[in-house]
Amino acid sequence: MNDLQQSTRRIYEFFAGICKIPHPSYHCDGIRKFLKQTAEKHNLKYREDGAGNVRLDRKNGDFASAIALQSHMDMVPQSVDPDFDFTVRSIEFEEVNGILRSKDCRTTLGADNGIGMAASLCAMTDENLEDLPLCAIFTVDEETGLTGAMNIAPEFLECRALFNLDSEEWGELTTGCAGGAHTTTRIPVQKQTTPQECTAGIHVSCHNLKGGHSGTDINLNRGNAILILLDYISKSSAEVSTIKGGNLANAIPRSAEFTGAVQDFDKLLTFTEKFKENVRRTFDVPSDFDITVEKLDEPPTGVIDNFGHIALFLKSIPSGVIAVDEALECVATSNNMAIIKGDTNTIEILMSQRSIRNIDRERLSSDIAGRFAKIGGETVTDAEYSAWESTTSAQFLKLATDTYKELFNAECKVKIIHAGLECGLFQEKNPQLPMLSFGPTIRNPHSPSEELELATLKDFYNFLAVLAKKILKK
Repeated sequence: MNDLQQSTRRIYEFFAGICKIPHPSYHCDGIRKFLKQTAEKHNLKYREDGAGNVRLDRKNGDFASAIALQSHMDMVPQSVDPDFDFTVRSIEFEEVNGILRSKDCRTTLGADNGIGMAASLCAMTDENLEDLPLCAIFTVDEETGLTGAMNIAPEFLECRALFNLDSEEWGELTTGCAGGAHTTTRIPVQKQTTPQECTAGIHVSCHNLKGGHSGTDINLNRGNAILILLDYISKSSAEVSTIKGGNLANAIPRSAEFTGAVQDFDKLLTFTEKFKENVRRTFDVPSDFDITVEKLDEPPTGVIDNFGHIALFLKSIPSGVIAVDEALECVATSNNMAIIKGDTNTIEILMSQRSIRNIDRERLSSDIAGRFAKIGGETVTDAEYSAWESTTSAQFLKLATDTYKELFNAECKVKIIHAGLECGLFQEKNPQLPMLSFGPTIRNPHSPSEELELATLKDFYNFLAVLAKKILKK
């Protein structure tokens, strides 16, 4: 086995160890313990800051001259089983035709960003790289607002250059990304007695959509379960008593449901079949996509007054891709209707806005808040983080692109992505720090269909090691 094959195997082994440790956002203690044990085992210096971020260094090394390998500790918890508890259960995975995925595609794999952590640990313990001043930075809770990066100790960013290992398309070097924010709106509603003619209680569920990353997948026409269900309600005669859908701000909702009442149950069934066919024609949906209608023993005593009009209003909020930057070949601005929950007292809606330009994101968040205010909604904007508008020098970028061409006899693509990376926040704390983001190919992150293309691991790691050596020689 050659050195690169051995390194790939070690990345795989580190990743397997990470998968055994529950680590959804806000539950990174187990990963921190694992990092500390790895540091002790391999004679590395371990530091933890007040936010819970961790930095590993070679002992007796010059911290300021190190190349930093940066990744985040948390993963997005998505499962086809609503009772799967990511805080206590391990991720089981399988290899199928060179693809690593969760077993039977039941949960997210956590390659975002577990594979970045694994590659960092491999490099830090690689005998062939032991003479290089490397460090590894592991941040917390990236997936829920980049809070680790937002509160990172400034001394953690004392390094010569930083490789963010959180990009998901091998062959691309990322030099910029979108910033984002969350808006949470509470809309007061009125309860009305269920109309006497609505004698059938109903439970309607829209489920098994593809979902995905609310940034990188927002343009893939996968369908948003909340918006589909709102369209269903606005076009049917159903009354609504409760509604819920989505569970994460940074994931396109895969399912949504409501309870309520209807006058003619059989007519609703006929409408549902026609509606489902239209959804299948309109969106890229899996074969097991469905909208199911269950008849309840009795209708609810009360429903939300005029919910059909509320559904029409919510559909009018700009969602999905808002603007595209043709020159940069990427989505510029978007909004994801991520979570809804409501009853006959209040409806609460969480949306996530992104843009590669901070001013455009701020305007979009403000516009959404203004629209809701007109119907009495109160909106709070939080979890704001800056776009990464790269200041990477031409010389640094040329070294990276030349290295790629030298290694693989091909041109790499330099791009800006419509996802949030922590580099924008690092840039605020250390404006002169050269940064690049790259990684192996990961498809369908933030969904149970997440998969890692194993064949890209070797080239990814080879590029990381050779580029680090070249930078440190200059």
